[in-house]
This record gives sequence, structure tokens and C-alpha cells, in this order.
Amino acid sequence: MRGLAMSREAYGVKGLHRTRGQKQIYWWGLLLDQEAVSDNSLESVFDDFVMEFGGARVSGMISQNNPGMNADYFFAEDRVIAELKCLQTESFGPQYKNKMKALTDSWVKKRQLVVFGTVNLSLRDLPPTCREEWLRVIEGPLENNIIGKANKQIKSTKSLLNAPDAMGLLLLASDGNHSLQPNEVLFFLLRILQKKKPNGEILFSGIRGVCYFSLNMRAHVVGLPAPVVFWIGGPREQDDVEMRTFCDRLELAWHKFQCRLVGIDIPRVVSAPGVLAGARFAAMPKAGSFYKDRGNRSFRCLGVAGDIVRWLLMEVQVGEHIAEVDFRQMAEHYADYIPIQDRAEIARLEGRYQFVKSQNPSLP
Repeated sequence: MRGLAMSREAYGVKGLHRTRGQKQIYWWGLLLDQEAVSDNSLESVFDDFVMEFGGARVSGMISQNNPGMNADYFFAEDRVIAELKCLQTESFGPQYKNKMKALTDSWVKKRQLVVFGTVNLSLRDLPPTCREEWLRVIEGPLENNIIGKANKQIKSTKSLLNAPDAMGLLLLASDGNHSLQPNEVLFFLLRILQKKKPNGEILFSGIRGVCYFSLNMRAHVVGLPAPVVFWIGGPREQDDVEMRTFCDRLELAWHKFQCRLVGIDIPRVVSAPGVLAGARFAAMPKAGSFYKDRGNRSFRCLGVAGDIVRWLLMEVQVGEHIAEVDFRQMAEHYADYIPIQDRAEIARLEGRYQFVKSQNPSLP
């Protein structure tokens, strides 16, 4: 997309001016599984990409005796210093985890939240009062541990490399954190990067642009036929042509790099603004829940054991009869199944399942 000065209305947030010419990039159906990347992490994959793009790791350019707090990459030809941050399960530290446990316990105690077993919470699924409480808890760690730290690393690297005029870029990837959906990450980026000092100067001035993307996490997007990975990024200021041009070149090269990595031409889609607002990361299926696949067939998850998911394909036409098919599948395909949200449909399928179970007591 062309810049982070985008419409906040597009992401459920009010107050920012709508800009023109924005774009969001989607790549259909890419999943870098173990076979594709040989167990490499997102960071190691991105390291290889940076080298191919003409950049270098800063750690290899500075003294290791007392290097200080440095950013990850330097693109010398473009004069860009970039720091890669990954939103993972433990990204916000143990203090955040303890606060969230106390918060969710209080919601359950006050019956503001009813859960069974272990669930992945999302802001959009919570009552408004719970949502506001979570916002207050999560904004601090995201601001300090991700954006604030990246800002310091970029500024420090400018000094270490004697490159005071270099542009600072934050590369932010969702890589295992299912708590924050794509629109929620964008919400916090906009909210934090708009903050100013008492004298009116912007905070985190070392960060001139941001690119937010996913790789190992695919998202379901309304209107697209398959789960996707995505890329959205650009400069903080709309008229920063230099940073915008670099971000656009980086995205194009990243897409081509992924195509070569997995050995297929991954479809690349440029969407209208706001489409990412309804995107939801695919999560591991939960036993007992109902799902649809891309063929609109209904399934019930019977259980998950390690890398194997046990499914029940519902209501299969066999001659003149309706039957169910019990099968097992590698968990890596979980993103192909979308949770059914319609309560009436869930009730209908639940009734059907109870009937099938009465005929087949071995079903869980």
C-alpha cells in the first residue's frame, strides 16, 4: 500500500485522513512448511533474501567487542537501515503474560467471558469493556518492546555505521502470535506512530517507514478463494517518495524470492483499501468445532494429536444415502478450513453429528 497515512476507518479506527492510491498485496495459498524451508526460521529466510536484494547484516559490519544495540540490516546503495521484529507467542514478555492471565481470570469471574479449555482470544471477539482493558495492557509492550526498541536500534546503527542520513525502516512480521489479527496490528501501528512529544515533534523519529507482512501464518480474507500471506507497507509521511519507492521495490523482490523458494508462481493480488480489515489468521482447529473448506463442504474436527488432525466430513451423498467420512490429515493443511460462525448452521450440524454418533458409538 502507498504509505501508512491510510484511512483508520478501514481498520475500525476513526480520525485519520483517507489517502488515495493505497494498495495491499496478497499472495494466495503460500505455506512455507518444513519441506519447503528445511525448518528455517522467518529470520533466516529473510537473511537470505536481504543478501540477494543487495543488503547485509549489520552484525557483520561492526566490531563485535562492544557493538551496542544495532539494527539487523543495512542496504548501502539505498541508504536504508532496517530492523526486523517478529510478533511471536512470547513477544511481549512474561509481565504481559501475567497481566493477561489476571485480566482474563477477572473476565471469567465476572462472567464477561465464557471459555472452555484453551482458546486464542482476539480483540474483535471481546465485549467492548474487555476490549478496552486489553488495549491498555497490550499497547505498552508493543510500543516499548517492538516499536520503541526498533527506533533505538536504528538510531544506534546510524552512529555505528556513520550513516546519519540513512532512512530507518521497521519490518514487522506476524510469526506465531494469533492474539493480534492483521487489522489489530495495523490499529496499534497507526495509534503508536501518531504519538508526538510535548513540543509537537513525532515520537520514534528514527522510523521513517514500516512494512508489515506474514510468511508462516496465512490469513483468511473475504473475497479471496484461498488463505493468503500478505504485505502492506510504506512511509509514515504520504509525500515521502523515496521511502515509498524502496518499500515497493522490496515487496516485489520479496514476492519473487518466495516464488523461487517454493518452486511455484504464487499469484500476487493488489487489493482495494480496507480489505485486510476482515482478515483473520488461520488457527489450529479445535476438537468439536465445525468448519467449511473451499468447496463449501462441512467438517467437524474430532481431535488433534501432534501433527495429525482427525476430521469428519459431514453429509456426503453416497447413492441415495447421506453418510459421513472419518479421515486423518497432516496439520499443515489446517489453513484450508474456515470456522463456521452461523449459529443456526452449527446447531443443525450438531444435531446431525449426534445422530451419526448414535449410529457409530466409536466417534468421540
